[in-house]
Amino acid sequence: MMADEFWFKTMPRKKPTIAEQNQRRALEGRGSGTGADFLPWVTCHDFHSRGVRVRARCALTGRMHFLLSNLEFTAFIWLLSDPTVTDIQEQYPLLPLKATLAIAEELKLVHSGLYQGDDPTVMTTDFLVTRQADGRETKTAYTVKKARAAQSHHFKRKFRIEERFWQNVGVSLKTLTEHDLPFSAVRSAEWILQAGWPYFLADVSFERRLEIAGEVAVRCAGSEDMLADVAAQVDADLGLEDGTGLDVVRWMLVERRWVVQPGELPFPDQPLRLAA
Repeated sequence: MMADEFWFKTMPRKKPTIAEQNQRRALEGRGSGTGADFLPWVTCHDFHSRGVRVRARCALTGRMHFLLSNLEFTAFIWLLSDPTVTDIQEQYPLLPLKATLAIAEELKLVHSGLYQGDDPTVMTTDFLVTRQADGRETKTAYTVKKARAAQSHHFKRKFRIEERFWQNVGVSLKTLTEHDLPFSAVRSAEWILQAGWPYFLADVSFERRLEIAGEVAVRCAGSEDMLADVAAQVDADLGLEDGTGLDVVRWMLVERRWVVQPGELPFPDQPLRLAA
């Protein structure tokens, strides 16, 4: 028999049960740590659908963030514009599992995962945000949802369990829809994503990015010129490819290497206003 006549039948990989997924994620340390050490309970790699997933590295936390929709990315950009925010933990698990199971039983609600008779799913909150102001640290949990989806029975059931969980640990839970986020955050997020984030600037070194950013910031200080015009002039003066200056601004925003004035998220047709 010729070698090319050999064939191998591969058995389909058995899909892990929800209980097995919960155990694996717990063993990996997901949901634990803070800052650069935090591991989200779920990441973009845990989903195989064609839905929108965004990865964003952030200098504030020193790690990659995994955002599961455009709206989550918009909320992330808005949170980064708040100078009091010191940590953002996305896809935060509500553990231990027995806590949410007890809450669901108390409220006479069906826990996530039990509708189809499966094992109970570990519930997550989209963002747990830490702020530091006036020498006091506070935490706020956020669930991010399209306004129409937030009216569904499924969401309301999950929200009641989620809200009670956070109440029990002294943390407030807020819902963020597209109507709650400022227009500046929506525009900035769309502008960043249109550039192909996170794949642009691949050929520009870290040191060069900071140099370009410094030049843009100096020229924008006290200026009423549009950011696009300033960035284009920087491109020309430094011999850069057209659009590089604006790409660096996008990068500085997502990395939170710049802090902007509250409500003044950058956009090309407006002046750039950085916080002092």
